[in-house]
Amino acid sequence: MANQKKPADLISRVARDIIANEQNLLPDLSSVVIILPNQYASKELTREILKTGKRPLILPKITTLKSWAEQTESEFFEHEDVHFISEIYVILRDNRLSANQKLWGLASEIFLLFKEITLNSTSIPENEDDFLTCFSNAFAKFNLQPIEYEAQLISSLWQAFWTVNMNSREKIFDSSGSYMLRLRSLLNNYSNPLYVIGTTWQNKVEKEFLELYVKKTALNIYELNDPRRQDQILLRHIFIDCFNKSTTEINKNKNIISHSSFMKNSDITIFNAKNVEEEASHVANQVIQWVDRGLHEIAVVGLDKVTARRIRALLARNKIFMRDELGWLMSTTSACTVVMRWLDICAGNFKKNTLRDLVFSPFLAVGDHDMDKLSSDWNKITREVKEYAQLDEYKQVGDKLLKKSEFCHFLDRLLSIIPESREEKNKSLSQWIAWLGDSLSELGITKRLSTDIAGYQILNLLEKRRLALIAQQDFFDLREF
Repeated sequence: MANQKKPADLISRVARDIIANEQNLLPDLSSVVIILPNQYASKELTREILKTGKRPLILPKITTLKSWAEQTESEFFEHEDVHFISEIYVILRDNRLSANQKLWGLASEIFLLFKEITLNSTSIPENEDDFLTCFSNAFAKFNLQPIEYEAQLISSLWQAFWTVNMNSREKIFDSSGSYMLRLRSLLNNYSNPLYVIGTTWQNKVEKEFLELYVKKTALNIYELNDPRRQDQILLRHIFIDCFNKSTTEINKNKNIISHSSFMKNSDITIFNAKNVEEEASHVANQVIQWVDRGLHEIAVVGLDKVTARRIRALLARNKIFMRDELGWLMSTTSACTVVMRWLDICAGNFKKNTLRDLVFSPFLAVGDHDMDKLSSDWNKITREVKEYAQLDEYKQVGDKLLKKSEFCHFLDRLLSIIPESREEKNKSLSQWIAWLGDSLSELGITKRLSTDIAGYQILNLLEKRRLALIAQQDFFDLREF
């Protein structure tokens, strides 16, 4: 059954329906599952269920469909996505595509397309053996006539990808393939009440899951009241149109916008920002104006974490603090910086600031130097070397000017750890990650990272990636890594 309610009423309506519909289960609602598009509303929903129940309750499982599926047991052979991305990279590299074409990014994008095609073009298989049949049927239905060459190429690569992996002895699945099999496991093993809030996030196999589930037991679906379809299409068109267009061109669309009932009833302003800083400043200034007018319940919906972080910093200067639900980019932490700068230096083509970030990192100790002495030695050396000097050039200048100081010994340590050959393909990705871990330990960085929240996560991620890539046996050079 489908219920359409306003956002303000939706959570309380779901809570009332669960209490009313599951009277026979009270006070134990642990067999009931509530599927949300994400986990942000789970706390509010939990409070509303407890409030509506008016008694101590064993709460239902509140989760996302993907998280619920991942909790099922599996016997099939699954590799992490990074394994398949590395395989695609090797294919691109061996076909002599230039390294400056950012092959890792290209490989990641191609694999992301593979996953999207899988989840939107195939059916939920009955079992592992049925998976290849479902895949073959899906590919046979493709109508590629109106699609350009690039799309045909990706579709053919997708077919080759699954054909090779499914015909191997292990029948290797990626995360999207295993997700489909886990959904089948849910269908086979679960038959208790299911409540689903919002379905706009679903892909084809998730919609099929709900269609099959409703045939065997109660399924309650709650939707927000959506704008008229023509308004959705118009709004999407307007936002897409804004990219790479001048303000004059955007203003031409105002006549079109005025015909939309959705736009008439909404206070929507489209701002044509030319860069991240301009976008963040505009959003921050608008929030400040709203706060000055006495408004406090303000939501800022960010499309990327870089912009969101900048907005948060600008607001913090004005004593306005956001309750951040996006989290931090790992790459923006000082823990990640010290690891990346060390790899940049090992790769050889680095600027002065790259070495400076490493030398002055809080995760690295350069002998017994205090900060003033370290800054003094650094300034003496960098005045004598060019912008893109190699590490041994820093060492030569240091030996000449500082006469074997503690800083020179530190440069000696760096040189002794860096691999002699940067271009020889002599290690697998798993072996390179192991080398990175050993080098960080030798520099004393690992010990300090382990006491930092972000650093601890980075160390765990490296170990996770190392284990995930053990089966990948192609060799890479240091710069590729």
